[in-house]
Amino acid sequence: MNNNSNNENAILGVFSSAGYIDVGTKEKPLPYPIKDSVRSSFTGAQPVCPPAKKGLYGSKIPDVYLDKSHPWLMEGVKYQDRLKYGDTQKEKMKGFGTSDYSKRDEFSYDFRTAQHREALKMEAKHTQAATERAFREMQESMKDAAAAAPAETKRPKKLFYDLVFEDDAEDPEGLGQTAVPNSMIGGRVSNNPTQTSWGRDYGAVKTSSMACGYGIDTAHHGKPEHARVPIIEKTFYRPCAIPIKNTLYDKRPN
Repeated sequence: MNNNSNNENAILGVFSSAGYIDVGTKEKPLPYPIKDSVRSSFTGAQPVCPPAKKGLYGSKIPDVYLDKSHPWLMEGVKYQDRLKYGDTQKEKMKGFGTSDYSKRDEFSYDFRTAQHREALKMEAKHTQAATERAFREMQESMKDAAAAAPAETKRPKKLFYDLVFEDDAEDPEGLGQTAVPNSMIGGRVSNNPTQTSWGRDYGAVKTSSMACGYGIDTAHHGKPEHARVPIIEKTFYRPCAIPIKNTLYDKRPN
């Protein structure tokens, strides 16, 4: 097929080999595109933003009044934990004939860190007061229980499990083990303290159901005076003290 030729055309099986420039002719190839000139808006002086005449956020920048120094932000002003908008932004200016300009600085002057710090401080204050009050009531209840406790005798008391089954000597017929008044089972009144239909003598011991939520039924749950919701309590869970008898959240702090 290639007539015993070993050149490029014979090996590739083409009649003519391709060159680097295959557009146009060798004498006059295709010229490169001509670069356009730069737009007139890109030449000359560029528009710049004039510096603020009174500085930014209370501090001058180097371009103000040719002052090439960097004074510290809020220099000489005492630190305030609570930022008050009425004191910092007393003068409100209108822009473009609307009140949007005056509202913009009011709503943008919002500090989440200060709000969280204030909410945590007030919650810690109420939690500490509730804890101290619960501790005082616990001390008083322990004193009353110790004073009202009967004198110890030498005869040991029966265990709580043994009190379920009465002695056979006291009940020879065996009718008092499950007998309760006004029931379908006949028999005498039982001294079993585990019966759910009789009051039990707990003494100085309190169950967990008595401790959790103690006093919540008598607590007054009213609307707050101001529409102020604690941010932290609505965000995540955290252990808090349970109010004792009267809730401490009746009145919101001013």
